Amino acid sequence: MVAAMSAKRLKEYLSKHSDIDFSAKTFQKRLFWTVLISWLLATGEDMRYPSVTDKKPNIIDRLAHRFLDFLFIASNRDQFVGVTLLQVVQRIKSPLYLANLILLMRAFFAVLLDVKNHYLW
Repeated sequence: MVAAMSAKRLKEYLSKHSDIDFSAKTFQKRLFWTVLISWLLATGEDMRYPSVTDKKPNIIDRLAHRFLDFLFIASNRDQFVGVTLLQVVQRIKSPLYLANLILLMRAFFAVLLDVKNHYLW
């Protein structure tokens, strides 16, 4: 998935700039933001296990893990939360959708009220 997103970004960049204007450094900066979330999801999950000897999770990493755990629980109880989370993980939607107030309210009430696959609004 990351390779496909990178190729798409490169095609867009080359279609807007001539070969003379091509700057690898500028392209890499733009590519960084394109693939960042995918890499964070993949490598962030590795840090959950004590056998991983690389960097230890900091407070931001631990909060992100708790937030994702909460959303995964809510996704089993509310279809809207589940579909949105799946679309974000599959990179169909932006990760910013996880900060949507309606999604957060539905997730909160789904967990709080233990509602299964019902729309609250």
